[in-house]
Amino acid sequence: MGSVESEGEHDNSSPPPVELTKGDPEAVQHLKTCCSWLDAYFNCTLDEDVAKPTLVIPHESDFFNTVWTVLASTAVGETLSYKDLAKLAGRPHAARASGEKQPK
Repeated sequence: MGSVESEGEHDNSSPPPVELTKGDPEAVQHLKTCCSWLDAYFNCTLDEDVAKPTLVIPHESDFFNTVWTVLASTAVGETLSYKDLAKLAGRPHAARASGEKQPK
């Protein structure tokens, strides 16, 4: 049996749909990098040769940006409690705040 792609799906090896990037070449390249990294991650072939996507951090506050920077530097498969994350972000008593800064 062959697989049938539903409308809106695309092959993981193809470039992301242009409508998602509004034709911006930088955004297209960023999405390609993300797709390659995720593909390698989920296929258990992730190594140092696979380019890590750049984390785009929306500016909210210095603490928010620090939490995101700590998250971006966390190794694949490593886990951090909100308490540990707050400590690494320089605010050891801000565990709840560090948890609130996670992507939803």
